[in-house]
Amino acid sequence: MINKHHVDVDKVFKNFDKSGSMTLDMKEFTNLIMVIDKSLNPTEIAAIFQKFDVNGDGNISFGEFKKLIMETDYEDVGDNHMLIEYRAKKLMK
Repeated sequence: MINKHHVDVDKVFKNFDKSGSMTLDMKEFTNLIMVIDKSLNPTEIAAIFQKFDVNGDGNISFGEFKKLIMETDYEDVGDNHMLIEYRAKKLMK
């Protein structure tokens, strides 16, 4: 199991929050997702975005992002990018 306290979700989020707004818009989120899984099409990315955007305001806040990433137990999924890819795939099911 990965110790969730060692996953640097903050760093991953900030790397893709180019505007510094502490939210990810669709473009920033798409950039993040494309780094970890280039095979996803725009419809799949939009579906994942909607699941992360819990309050439906059109942006993913750091709180929304962290909550969804950290709420599931993970088994041997590797580094930060693999963790997010694992969670994204779980959301697509």
